[in-house]
Amino acid sequence: EGDTESSSAILILDEGITTLPSEIFVNKIGVGEHPGSSGAPVPIAAGTLVQTYIVHFDPVGGGFATLTGGVFFTPGEIILGIQTHTPWLDDAETKGIGDPSAIYPTGLDDFRAFETLPGIDKVTIAPGLGSASFELFAELGVDQARIVTAPVPEPATAALAVVGLLGLLTAAWYRRRRGSP
Repeated sequence: EGDTESSSAILILDEGITTLPSEIFVNKIGVGEHPGSSGAPVPIAAGTLVQTYIVHFDPVGGGFATLTGGVFFTPGEIILGIQTHTPWLDDAETKGIGDPSAIYPTGLDDFRAFETLPGIDKVTIAPGLGSASFELFAELGVDQARIVTAPVPEPATAALAVVGLLGLLTAAWYRRRRGSP
């Protein structure tokens, strides 16, 4: 809070790709409009490869401000869920999710999460799960959310997988041709 103040920009900060060491919870899933920070917790399982992004809105001087914006992901990268509830944001960070060099506001006293009243803060997840839009009203602190996506494999990783598969198929074909089991 205070390091990246702007009353005209919602920042989307790439936290990187990681394999979840334990399950985390999101409270916004699926296509549609999702108001406030409420919503039933939905787990994303330990061992899931994810890419995470922090949505950060911190108006200049800690004042009141309303702003809308959106984020579009690489084709094939889909939104698994979004955290807008402080306890789930904090819990993910204690499990090593996020940028290790960042200092995140924590606890309910920091007014970090989306406001709970419907219509104040909302996120809309678009059909296809490849983009989201935000309407944020920041007061008494920052508005933050964490977008959790299924990342698109790097081209080199995908190419390596194809080469490996071709190698296995070639070996199986060669064994069958020689009459070996």
